[in-house]
Amino acid sequence: MENTKFTQIIEVVEALHEEMKPTYIELAKLRKALSQLASEENDKTKPLSELIVRITKTARRHDLTNKVNIKNGRGKNEVVVGTNHQGLGYQESYSSQLSPLVPESSYTQGEYDEQTIRDIMFDENAVIELTSIIKKSNQKTFLKTLQILKKYKLVEALNVFKMNNIEKIEVGIDDTKYKIVLDVSRHYEIDFQITKDGEKIASIEFDTDDKGKVQTKFNHKEDDEIFKEISPNRYGDTSLNQIKTLFLISKYNDDIIKAVQEKTKLLNGVITNYKGENKELNEILQPLLALEKL
Repeated sequence: MENTKFTQIIEVVEALHEEMKPTYIELAKLRKALSQLASEENDKTKPLSELIVRITKTARRHDLTNKVNIKNGRGKNEVVVGTNHQGLGYQESYSSQLSPLVPESSYTQGEYDEQTIRDIMFDENAVIELTSIIKKSNQKTFLKTLQILKKYKLVEALNVFKMNNIEKIEVGIDDTKYKIVLDVSRHYEIDFQITKDGEKIASIEFDTDDKGKVQTKFNHKEDDEIFKEISPNRYGDTSLNQIKTLFLISKYNDDIIKAVQEKTKLLNGVITNYKGENKELNEILQPLLALEKL
């Protein structure tokens, strides 16, 4: 026989999830856009990186006169940039050698290599000097590449843009120190957090299916007979604090929906730009690859 008191808890939780459905729908749209972004990001062909490594190789090392600000995941750093037989590279603080921006093995290519290329290519003084350093036969291709980058103005690499602009969504709670923060960086989960002065004080996670649709953790069938007497459903590790968190975030449904919609719109626009840039860069790259096969 089902426990009456527990049934009341179930009804409250289910009512909260029903109230959150409009938010879940918008989150599914965002997850769909993120999956498209991941498809672009994981594309084996990295035209910008592939082009730069081919057209910036020099017989001996040449360093640029001025250092260049690069982000490389650890904040901005001024580094020595130059070229050698491996192409464009930069000098790590612990070494006098140039670290190649596009290692021969794709498995060793760092997460921020393309971002570093963009940091250099959007530095006006750096590109002027690079143009004069690289082989004359490559200068025209180099300038075409630069023209495409300037056309789309994508100063951030795709993965960096996603981390900086999409994966965390913040919604202020009135005029307080509290915020609702949505973390959508994980492949199959969405994490709702309540923060105070930037510190997490509560959270609740939701699963997503392969289409980005939100799946709650409150609707699994109970396996153990002894608990079936209380409820036919299994509620995982859901705590009272998580239910309180759900109550709180449901109060700000409209604000959350608006914030998610803005991120989805931004993301869809960016995907279009990255696809356009990749297409034009590939049109330059493919003839070079074809020549290498001859």
